Order: sequence, then C-alpha cells, then structure tokens
Amino acid sequence: MGPMRNAGRLLFRAATWAIRGLLALVAVGAIIWSVMLFTGSMRLQEALEAVKSEPKLMNPAPKNWEIAGPGDNGGPYFAAAFVLHRYWGPGIPVQKVLQEGWAAASDEEQAKLRSWLESKKPAFDLAAEGARRPWCRFVRSWTSNPWEVYAPEIGGVAFLGRSLIVRAEMQSADGDYAGARDSIRLAFAVADSLRDEPPRECLSFRMSIHEQIMTRLLRLIPSELTAQDCEEWRRLLPDVSTYNGLLERAYLWDLHVLDDVLSGPLDRFWHAWAEAKDRVGRGSSLQRRLADPLVKIDGVRALEELQKMIQVIGKPYPEAHAELRKMWSEWHGRSRGWNPVRAVFVIPSWWHLDRVQSNRALSTLLQTGLEWEKMRIETGKYPNRCDTLDPFTGQALLLENDPPRLTSGGAQGWSLESQGGGSIVRGRPISWTLRRP
Repeated sequence: MGPMRNAGRLLFRAATWAIRGLLALVAVGAIIWSVMLFTGSMRLQEALEAVKSEPKLMNPAPKNWEIAGPGDNGGPYFAAAFVLHRYWGPGIPVQKVLQEGWAAASDEEQAKLRSWLESKKPAFDLAAEGARRPWCRFVRSWTSNPWEVYAPEIGGVAFLGRSLIVRAEMQSADGDYAGARDSIRLAFAVADSLRDEPPRECLSFRMSIHEQIMTRLLRLIPSELTAQDCEEWRRLLPDVSTYNGLLERAYLWDLHVLDDVLSGPLDRFWHAWAEAKDRVGRGSSLQRRLADPLVKIDGVRALEELQKMIQVIGKPYPEAHAELRKMWSEWHGRSRGWNPVRAVFVIPSWWHLDRVQSNRALSTLLQTGLEWEKMRIETGKYPNRCDTLDPFTGQALLLENDPPRLTSGGAQGWSLESQGGGSIVRGRPISWTLRRP
C-alpha cells in the first residue's frame, strides 16, 4: 500500500504543478495578448491618422457624385442600354468574330449576327445618348460597407462594348468605314462610362475594352487611305495621357477601403475579410478574438505596403513592373492566419500595371502609324527615323523593312495575354504594318 500511496501523491503533485503551469502559461499568454493588442492598437491608430492627414492620399471616390442633374448624367442611359442588351446567348458567334475577324464567320453565322445586332439597335442608341452627356454617375454608396461596392455595370460594359466591336467588324467588311468608326467611338464611350469608378475591377474592365478595340483596329482600318481618313481614324484613339494616374487612383481606393475597415470595430474587419474571401463563416468568436492583435499589427504593415505600391507604380515601367512582381511573389506565400490583412486586402496586381501600359503602347503605336501613313500620302515617302517612345521600353519605336512596319517593344516585342487570372507580357511584337510608298 505504501508504494501505491507514494505514487498517488506524486501523480497528484504532478497534476497540481501541471495545472499551475498551464494557468501560468494562460496568464502569460493573456498578458502578451493584451500588450500586443494595446501596442497594435496604438500603432494602427497612428497609421490611420497619417493616411487621413496626407493630402496626397485623398480618397478618390467622387465627392460630387450626385451634383449632375438628371439630364446631364449619362449613367441612367448606359444602365438602361446594358439591361436592353444583356448577354449574347447561345449561337451568337461574337467571340469567334472578336478573335478571328468577320470573315471567319460562316454565311449562316454572319446572317444570324446581322439580325441580332439589328435587334440591339435600341440599346446602342441609348448608349449613344449616354455618351453625349457630360457626366456619367451610376448609383453608388461610398460611405457604407465600401468593400461591398456592387457594380453590375462592369458586366454591361463588357458585353455591350464587345458587341460594338463586332458591329464595327461587320461594317468594315461591308465597306462602311464611317459606320465602323461610329461603332468604335461608341465602344470607347461605353468603356469610359466607368472612368470615374475607382475600384480596380472597374479599371480592369475599362482597360480590357480599350485594349480589344485597339488590337482589332489593325484589321479594321482599310489599306487604301486618304490623308483625311488617317485623321478620322487617329481621332478615335485615346490620348496617352488618358491612362495617367488610373492605377494610382485604384490603389488609393484600396487604401481608403482598408482605412475604413480598420477604423471601426474589429467585427467589421472580420465581416469584410469573409466577404473578400467569399466565405459564409468567419470562424469562431474565440478564434477571431485571439487573432485580433495580429489584425492590428498586420494592419499597420498593410497600410504601409499599399502606400509603397502607390509610389512604385509611379516609377518607369520596367522598374515598377519588376518591383510589383517581387511584391507579388512575397504576397503569394503569405498565410491568412498570420497575415490576415495583407494576405487578403493588399494585392500587388502587376497585371493591372501591364494592362494600363499596353493601352498606352497601343495608342502610341496606332497614332504614330496613322501619322506616318498621312505623311506618306502627302509627301510620297515615310520619315527616315522614328522618335516616338515605346511606353514599355522607353526606347524609340523600331522601324523595320520587308514589309516596312513600326514595331513596339524592340527585339523581344510585347503583347498582353491572360494566364492564371493575371496577364503576362509575352515576347511577340505588336506592329503597325506601313503601306509601301
């Protein structure tokens, strides 16, 4: 019995010390948690105040969203056009024509497209009315739950804009170049109905339509041109300055969404976190409370990183692209548990930078090509050299022979292609093929 009693006493003492040790660990953990929460809260408050007080970091959401009167606002016209147009539906070979041109469609498909495009004339006319208005303001709430901004117009822009490109393809194939230019002009206007929308999704859809228009122009513009034709086509193209500051504005919007999310109760953050990750549940209340100090500390780093991104995208393209790719690699390996803010709300989307830059380059290339064609028509020859700079490389556009052409991107060339949800710059040149004198 003696050994058993001794063993029992030892077990009791071991259990007592284990419980005491566990309680001590809990107490130490609670102290550490409280210190981290307090320190994180103080640092986060300072970071939030720094964002609010910096004039260069102003919220890009329009302050005068409701100023324009109903007759001056193109938003209702575009919104109604999107509803009338809707999607293409089965059997309408829009994508085929976009990818391969009007001639790629069979006679039956062309007839179906003609009939379908004619049925959408009311939608096109409404969009044209919207394009004539000086303002475009869709219904938005910028102060309540900014991470839940609902923008159904981006789908309307995508479908209607591409349909207008197809209509231009049809008109160009029919020899109706004036009609094709009207369709292209309206397609640009449809894309630009999102011009005052700061979210990155709106920027992405707008840039996508711009890019699709300009890449298709290479096959829409006829071989035989007059000097006046060159001017008419050139006037369709956006000025390169159109693309200045767009990505900075999108990241400023991200910064102020995060500022709003982190300024309120942490439950608001966890709600936004779940919305951003498309999750129904947000974990247990205990899990969220334990992670609260991490939110505070990681929130400070997130605000700093977003400000760094805004600075990075203002640098020359090659440098900005390299830095964003590096930040993307670092972001891709982050844990949502240890970095709950940066892993979800800070996305160094270098593909958006490439998309904006590709539009700059396309506009530059097309405008230069048309100017050179006009010069050939007026003088009988092309210039001996090209001084226009390619926005991708910072070098002059290349003048090549056999056939004579302007090439953007140098020996490696460039083109924007989709891969895994982002875009990548490929080594395939984009060129304007010049007509022989």
